[in-house]
Amino acid sequence: MWRDEIARSALLELWEKGRLKRRKKQGKAWDALSLLTWTKPTSRQDELGLREQGRDELEALLDGVFPDWRRFVNEMKRDGIPLNLQGFLKFREKRRTAKISRPASDDEKEILNHHTAKALSGTHSKVSLSTSRRRKLGSVEVMGDGLIRLRPNAGLIVEREGVEKDADLFVRFLGELSVTERALRTGTRLKGIPPRALLSVENLGAYMDVSVPNGWMVAHVPGWNTTMLRLLYGSFPDIPAFHFGDLDPNGLRIIRHLRKIRPDVRWVVPPFWEEELDEAFCSYALKREWPPDIDLENAPPLVRRLAERNLWLEQETLAMDERLVTYLDDLLGPGTTVPPGQAS
Repeated sequence: MWRDEIARSALLELWEKGRLKRRKKQGKAWDALSLLTWTKPTSRQDELGLREQGRDELEALLDGVFPDWRRFVNEMKRDGIPLNLQGFLKFREKRRTAKISRPASDDEKEILNHHTAKALSGTHSKVSLSTSRRRKLGSVEVMGDGLIRLRPNAGLIVEREGVEKDADLFVRFLGELSVTERALRTGTRLKGIPPRALLSVENLGAYMDVSVPNGWMVAHVPGWNTTMLRLLYGSFPDIPAFHFGDLDPNGLRIIRHLRKIRPDVRWVVPPFWEEELDEAFCSYALKREWPPDIDLENAPPLVRRLAERNLWLEQETLAMDERLVTYLDDLLGPGTTVPPGQAS
């Protein structure tokens, strides 16, 4: 228990003041101290006092569980910080903030993963990165360190600091091209022959197995994790973008979310799938309810029919449709128009 910083603050306050009021955060420490022979209740409710002969015992305990406590006391007094719970928490935050300022090289901006940043500016990595905590980081850039998996098109080049590598080289060695957020934000570029189109795919199985026309790039974008797709869109702002996802409530929400990032992204729901809803798809469709308040306006006809019948259709069912390659290719043909329901 005495390894806990809050418990240690109770020992320091008792040492400094000779008394300790019971507080919720320090409750376990207070209870443990109340059982020792060298503490005693005072005339005040829920307050412990230190017996005169108990100071040596307290210092021995501090030496055992908090070896550098005297340095902490000297630094806190030097900075005018009181030796109580609030003062200890303030001093701890000050020390954490001081650790953030690691020198970066002249040409490299300091970058921290958002969990590391939260742990340094707060109490642990699960706290929120509030405005005050973000201010403690100064000019440090915070990022989620995402990763995007790509099936690149032929002729794509990966370039960094003047060094160029054929993306196909990574595919031959690693099976695909994986690019990190930190790389894209710090100078790695995708260049060479641009893809004819970009297809983002929600589920891993469909990403691995879906067939696409020559020259297309396929990106795995799991669920709502769209930070990396936003960066990819930025790399190819003029390339037609399509999304292949589940035909269910979440799939509808995701495509609408993507259109807030890039309004012209098209949802891959070929009209011929609607014709086969009764014949082929019902045997694979999941019987699941659609929320009654979900907005189906401008959704593709197949999606509306699935919602009416409370059916969900996973994209793996559709990924191997041999007609899909021709359909996608036709979308880029001369004079191609977007089928009804696709522009929503």
